[in-house]
Amino acid sequence: IEENSIGYFYDELFRYSTNCPRNMIRILDYMVSELCRIEKEPKKIEREHIDVGIKHFYAIRIDELDAKQYEDRLRSYREDE
Repeated sequence: IEENSIGYFYDELFRYSTNCPRNMIRILDYMVSELCRIEKEPKKIEREHIDVGIKHFYAIRIDELDAKQYEDRLRSYREDE
């Protein structure tokens, strides 16, 4: 992870995963997929990969059967900040 993006990476990962390991793995998969799509020889995850990975995850996640529960957990996480 790019050094100046480490804090942002963890903040976004924990926020959007809503303390769910499955979501965390899915988010990481989208981030790494974006990195590999853009870079011929990927070295580090940068902020743009984080943002696009979160965007892709969220777009799919809100269409799943338990989307309402996910939105509630995400809203609760934001309120706790």
